[in-house]
Amino acid sequence: MKRLNTEDLHELKEHIENNYAGDYASLSLELSKAVYLLHYLEKDVIGQYDIQNTCFALQRLNECFHHAHYKKWREQFNN
Repeated sequence: MKRLNTEDLHELKEHIENNYAGDYASLSLELSKAVYLLHYLEKDVIGQYDIQNTCFALQRLNECFHHAHYKKWREQFNN
């Protein structure tokens, strides 16, 4: 398995800066909404395990953003 480095994540960083003005809290909110909405998909259309796996992956990504930018968020919400 290939290991990720900072350069591999450059496009993701650019996307967040360009589309969310660098506001990781907004991105986190959108990821949380996606996880919430996935629970309302028809189970016949998409398998239950597919939904669970997708929700798990999105939630883990969301947690990574949270931990990486915790101080920035704390400052943002305390102002």
